[in-house]
Amino acid sequence: MNNNELIAQADKLQHQVQEVLESIDLLNYLSGFGKPIIVGSAALGLMTWRDIDIDCEMPGRLIEEDFWEAARYLLTLEQVRLITLVDNRQSLEKNRPQSMYIGAKYQAIDGAIWKIDIRFVSEQYAIAQKYLESISSRLTKESRKSILEIKNVVALDSRYRTEISSVDIYEAVLDEGIVDLEGFKEQLLKSGIEL
Repeated sequence: MNNNELIAQADKLQHQVQEVLESIDLLNYLSGFGKPIIVGSAALGLMTWRDIDIDCEMPGRLIEEDFWEAARYLLTLEQVRLITLVDNRQSLEKNRPQSMYIGAKYQAIDGAIWKIDIRFVSEQYAIAQKYLESISSRLTKESRKSILEIKNVVALDSRYRTEISSVDIYEAVLDEGIVDLEGFKEQLLKSGIEL
């Protein structure tokens, strides 16, 4: 896929995000618990696959009962095919705040499967908004193309989301000046990861 096709795909996916969220009224539902914010690639225009990340920022402390209620709600939805729950208050996942996580597989009307990640996070650990502002303020047309090109390939690697993350790609391009997949591979080698 060339750069223009990657950008067209990212724009199309970003538009579809709103359709998915509206079809299950998810942001409105989550607003009953806190402040839901679309984060990650959907917020940045850097989508290469069907993945929606939402942080539900809780005022004060994280309330477990709200987390369980939201999980039950998602389980009642006909379009939701699978739910994964993770207690990440001990920061077990790479590049993630202390949170409680709900991962849902959602099947759209056209049959496409979407991954919806919801993190219940207290305001104390809510860092996504500041991170988004930091990334978006430095994104250019060229850096967006570079990120999409790298993500499109790296996402196919089995180590993606475990050893390699989108954050690694964003930082390589925006902080280290990496412009293509070969440069990212060289960057990873410095950390002992061969792509």
